[in-house]
Amino acid sequence: MKVWCYLSFAACLFMNLGFNTGNAESKPQGTFYRAGAEVGSDSSRPVQAFAPVMVYVPGGVFNMGGARRHRERYWSHRVTLSSFKIAKYETTVAEFRSFIKSTGYVTDAEKGGYSYVFLIEEMKGVTWECDVAGKRRPTSEDSHPVIHVSWNDATAYCQWLSRQTGENYRLPTEAEWEYAAMGGTTTQDDEFGGRAILDEVAWYSNNSGNATHPVGQKESNTLGICDMAGNVWEWCADWFDYRYCQYGPQNDPVGADSGNSRVLRGGSWNSDKEHCRLTNRNFDDPAYRRCNIGFRVALKGKIEGQPPESKK
Repeated sequence: MKVWCYLSFAACLFMNLGFNTGNAESKPQGTFYRAGAEVGSDSSRPVQAFAPVMVYVPGGVFNMGGARRHRERYWSHRVTLSSFKIAKYETTVAEFRSFIKSTGYVTDAEKGGYSYVFLIEEMKGVTWECDVAGKRRPTSEDSHPVIHVSWNDATAYCQWLSRQTGENYRLPTEAEWEYAAMGGTTTQDDEFGGRAILDEVAWYSNNSGNATHPVGQKESNTLGICDMAGNVWEWCADWFDYRYCQYGPQNDPVGADSGNSRVLRGGSWNSDKEHCRLTNRNFDDPAYRRCNIGFRVALKGKIEGQPPESKK
């Protein structure tokens, strides 16, 4: 099923949140050399790549999932995770452009000739360069999260970034995503990206103005991670399975071995409050793309000497 099938038409059709205007942070970037030749250029030419700001998440034990009354499609169960790192911000338009220019990669939206936009639904010619209405973004929106990207596109980006940096970038597992959203804590007292008040941390249907917003403008959670609720739904690595919590391993679960849909988490700029809960689950076809779907990257383990980030 498609993401929009879980949201009421119009106001709840796409669900996400936004940011406030007070605490914007610039993202550092680095120059790396590709292993192969850049498309249409000399192989010695440096490729501009963004080094994502990563937040260390100490491993631990937590209760994943929520009460059945919330229709989480995943009731509460005990999970143990090893330490990992996750991007402080959702992947931006500028970061994704660097990948496209470097590789000449063709996204699923470009292959199919369309993506899904706000209210109008399917629109021809819409790609990762477009906003929620299907209009080409100006460069002033480079710090917005990239949208109209599929799980396949997000995975390809991670593979490219890994080659660029020598690090093993990937999408977070669903368990990692939820644990990081909680702030790595062992309780779930704060249900919206590690905070109790949704408006403090998220652009969603009540405050987004039906648009994405630059990453990192809302309050971070206790680990310093931004936008885990709202702005865009985020792809996770896992295949979706309703029953996985019944048979999957307790330690470092990675999802079902196979399936038809990949997991989406976090809600979006047009999501209602319920869909922005950190335990809420969604899913869609790996080739599906829409104006409220994006992603962030993750890494396994800890960089030597890197402490957990404090709240900004």
